[in-house]
Amino acid sequence: MKYFNKTFPKEILKKLHEELKNREEENPYDQRNFLVSNSPGSKYKREEFDKILELAYHHNIIDAHLIKSLHSKKEKDFYQIYQELAVAYFFEKILKKKIEFYPPGRNQKKLDLAVILSNKEKIMVEVKSYYKGHFKAKVFSYGDDEKTIRQNIEKAMDQLPTNSMNLIVFASQGIFNISDDLSGIIEALYGHPYISIPVGGKSQDIEDEFNYDGLFQPNKNTRISAIASFEQIIPFPGNRIEYIFKVYHNPYAKDKIDKSIFDTYQQFILEKDKMIWVNRDKSKG
Repeated sequence: MKYFNKTFPKEILKKLHEELKNREEENPYDQRNFLVSNSPGSKYKREEFDKILELAYHHNIIDAHLIKSLHSKKEKDFYQIYQELAVAYFFEKILKKKIEFYPPGRNQKKLDLAVILSNKEKIMVEVKSYYKGHFKAKVFSYGDDEKTIRQNIEKAMDQLPTNSMNLIVFASQGIFNISDDLSGIIEALYGHPYISIPVGGKSQDIEDEFNYDGLFQPNKNTRISAIASFEQIIPFPGNRIEYIFKVYHNPYAKDKIDKSIFDTYQQFILEKDKMIWVNRDKSKG
């Protein structure tokens, strides 16, 4: 735990523990709980976080600003930096890709990450932490976040460079995730399924149809090569961290990302004239 202890001295963790305890009723799902909790799952997450921080120190990106965000009293500040580092760790250590931090994007803005491919091409990556804010103990919200997904993608568009492969990663955690189809991500990106029922018709006349009103369009948002969802989970019996990673390819992208780059993780790809899932039955992702 060398890098975790270096980043979070005992006095910082003590203050955080007191803060979380005082706010437990207001926000029992605070994403920083694992930093101080004694549960086995939290222990595994801290060990994984130590590896993530090691990568960050290795790339020499740990500075006063980043430390300030990790120590922030605002859960959202911590969460964004944590997810950016976790996604970088996933690409370098799990997918075995070379990475670089903070490559130049569009309009003099920097992106979170670049994945360097074997042919020296780069995938430019922008990470969006999927953060819903505070939840009261007995209030729970799940699924159908199409509007939020759309808004975050539209914000990221301003940063994405032209003439490059661009990937936006939605990083989420625990109960606040978009790693399944109920989140509304399919509707946000591709459109909405519906049924057509003729008035006075017979049941066999009912037809399944699709309204192509998603963000992916032939003449719009073509700079986006793909959208991905990213999540860390602790599967039963809870003795390891597993990564859920799903890629939703843009069939109209100017610069497409080859599906082989993402190994055996689930991907929604263009096959001939329709979008299909690959690796849907795999345990990874």
